[in-house]
Amino acid sequence: MPVALRSASAARVERLVERPLRGIARSAGTLYLLDEQWLYAGPLRDPSATSFFTAGEFGRLLDARMLRVQGSLGVVVGTTGIAVFELSGNGPARPLARLRTPAIGSVADAAIVGERVFLVGERGLLVLDPRSGRIVVSVDVDGRASLGVAVFRFRPFWFR
Repeated sequence: MPVALRSASAARVERLVERPLRGIARSAGTLYLLDEQWLYAGPLRDPSATSFFTAGEFGRLLDARMLRVQGSLGVVVGTTGIAVFELSGNGPARPLARLRTPAIGSVADAAIVGERVFLVGERGLLVLDPRSGRIVVSVDVDGRASLGVAVFRFRPFWFR
């Protein structure tokens, strides 16, 4: 189903993407939409069709099915691999790494924490350094369907 929305000031519904969405994510003031081949970006303050632009192309061969975004990093998970990219909000996405299924196995879910990408799937938990495109840690785990991330900031304090 194509994505359409009506803004508070618009009298009619505007279609943002003609093809079915595979993922949607937000980072700062930017909304990202993913279809089977393209990544679109537009400002949250004005989510009209004319304000969205094509931020990246991943090709039909990736067969995109999921989008994860955190800060300036994004991950597209497909049936044939993953693509990691750097986001600029108002500009094109810059490709950082692309790994295929033969190298990493099928991926069920992804998460971004800091400057690392965590992948879980057929080969357990993989930790990827997106700048180098290398797997830095591989852990065999039982749960291989999804990831959950909670980040806590610990600030020590002293009692007097």
